[in-house]
This record gives sequence, structure tokens and C-alpha cells, in this order.
Amino acid sequence: MRPEELPFLDFVGLAEEFLLDVPTLREVPRRAQSQLAALTKGVCDALEEAGRATAEEERALKLLLLLHRLTLWAPRGAQARGRRGPNGRAEQQGEMVCNRIAAAWRGEWEQLLEEARQRGMEALGRRTGGRLEGEALAREVLRRAALREYSKAASLLGSPGMAAPTPAVEATLQTLLEQRATPWAPPG
Repeated sequence: MRPEELPFLDFVGLAEEFLLDVPTLREVPRRAQSQLAALTKGVCDALEEAGRATAEEERALKLLLLLHRLTLWAPRGAQARGRRGPNGRAEQQGEMVCNRIAAAWRGEWEQLLEEARQRGMEALGRRTGGRLEGEALAREVLRRAALREYSKAASLLGSPGMAAPTPAVEATLQTLLEQRATPWAPPG
């Protein structure tokens, strides 16, 4: 583990990362437990070896705090389904986590972070019906603009659509409309 080789972590804000809910597996697959323990020890060792109040220490600490998010994020429902037995879901999840741990050992932390973020955005889209609101919308627009995805950022700011034609909506609209003393008559 070499935090000095991970300068992208200088631009990762932990508060922003943890505001995005990334679904994770409920438990570490048995097949991956020892590998995850070894990876955690490697990150902890890098944290201990880093000098106090250095960029390397900050990077190693960020890795430690993000470790389970990066290695244990849960796949979507359709990806998680599987049979029981030797090729079942538990085996598939174990292999998936082992592959992520191997990527971490190869130093592919930035790719792991991006995949976890994408999974978090998918989950957010599912929870909000694809509509972001408030601060989450603002953060996503800024993120898209920073990635130079201007049309996607602009589309997020588009119209939310039409309200359902229910009596409650009609009553609310009536209170918002100006009421005329005499009804309007078409010319003619």
C-alpha cells in the first residue's frame, strides 16, 4: 500500500462521499474475509508508516475510512440474484469482492471509488424515482459540470413534469390563479 501514489485522494471529500449512500453487502463473504483482513492491515500499516500531518497520512486515513465502501458495495438486485450451490449468489459475491480486493492491491483505488459512486447514484435514482432534490440535485449538477457533461447537468435542472390531475392539485391551482369578477368569454 503506497499512499504517495494516490494523489487523487487529495480531492476526495469524505463528507461528500458519505452523503452519497452506497449500499453494501450485509456481511463479508466467507471466501473474501481473510483477503479483506489482509488489505485492511495493509492500509493500517501504510497509515502507521506515514508521517504525522502529511499528505500520505491523510490519504491512508481516507483509504481506511472508505475501504469497505470500495470493496463491499452491493450489486443491483438483478446482478445479485443467483442459485444456491457451487455457483450460487454467495459464491458470486465472494468472487466479486475478491476481484475488488485484488484491484485494490494493484493500486486501482480510483476505479473502485468511481464504481462505488456509480452504484450509489443508481441507488439514489431508484429511491427518488430518478429525481434529485435540494442539496443532492445541486451537488449532482456541479459534479456533472465539473466533468464537462453540460447537457446532462442542464437536463437535471429541467422541468419536473406535470402534476397528476387530482382534486387536491386542482384545488391548489385554484388558489394560485387570479379570480376575475366576470367570467372570460371568447371573442366572437
